[in-house]
Amino acid sequence: MVSVIIPCYNSEKTIGSCLESILNQTYSDIEVITVDDGSTDKTSEIIQTYSDRDSRILLIRKENGGVSSARNLGIHVAHGDWLLFVDSDDTILNTHIETLIKNAVSPSSIVISGFKEVRDGKILDGIKMPTEIYEPKDGLAIGIGMIPYPMNYRIAFAGPWAKLIPKKIVVENNIFFPEDLSLGEDTLFIYECYSHCDKIVIVHEHLYLYHIISNSGSLSSKGTVGMEMTIESQRRLYAKKVSLLLEKGILDDYPQIYHGTYIALWWSIRNTAYGERVKYSDIKQAFTKLISDKNIQTGALFCNPEDIKERVICYLIRHKNITFLCSTVYILNFFLGKKS
Repeated sequence: MVSVIIPCYNSEKTIGSCLESILNQTYSDIEVITVDDGSTDKTSEIIQTYSDRDSRILLIRKENGGVSSARNLGIHVAHGDWLLFVDSDDTILNTHIETLIKNAVSPSSIVISGFKEVRDGKILDGIKMPTEIYEPKDGLAIGIGMIPYPMNYRIAFAGPWAKLIPKKIVVENNIFFPEDLSLGEDTLFIYECYSHCDKIVIVHEHLYLYHIISNSGSLSSKGTVGMEMTIESQRRLYAKKVSLLLEKGILDDYPQIYHGTYIALWWSIRNTAYGERVKYSDIKQAFTKLISDKNIQTGALFCNPEDIKERVICYLIRHKNITFLCSTVYILNFFLGKKS
């Protein structure tokens, strides 16, 4: 049996189409676990109407605790051999589950399908991924960005959706979504799953529709993540990537991990600072914490980006030039603010 887990928050506009797509699956041996994470709209009432019609749907209501707590609760109550996560504003094609099940080469394999983005109701062309079977270390390298596949291909590796995940590797290895993070928590979860599976199978069909809705109230769109959370999330993602590559004995094969990660840290701080109009003193405090991290400094020694702007950033981080880093962010935000 496949346990489909749907975390919900104020999803009254989308949960109906999400459930319809799941109930219309050609593979029927499923349970649908919906976890309402403290919605203030009619999400629960809508789910209940579906549950009254189909006993495979379970509605769980809980106080608001974030998407990770909702997904973790779904894992705890799941009865299936396989887990499938679907966001409450997404839909899946009717052969999605059957195709993933048919392509599971072992009870410990993770199967990933292709996907298409749907922006405000318009379906965009998806990147067709080749049907392949990877060793876990190769899947990690692609998801982390160490093997140069197209960005959408890498995105398919980095989140919990569009994947059939063996429940036993989650439970036996105590893998759950970190509830103290609101950025990158899904990536940490799936990378941990990769490290314990025996194969990663890619199915080329676009079977998952990833909806992007303007001004959505979904769990993934609650608002701007604060600077402190941004830094902590990125630091933990960095540490997890390094530890997993070390565990698989392939860190030396991918030194560029250092480049991608702490450049992402810098841009995360810059974007967060711009989005929240953070004061100069707060930006300075953020960068002071960032460049004092020993792992980040170690990464700086290996970083050699081609882009001139990124070279400057690397140089400043390597030499702990906080003043110039802060000034760069502040000046960029000033001009961006004038243009907006």
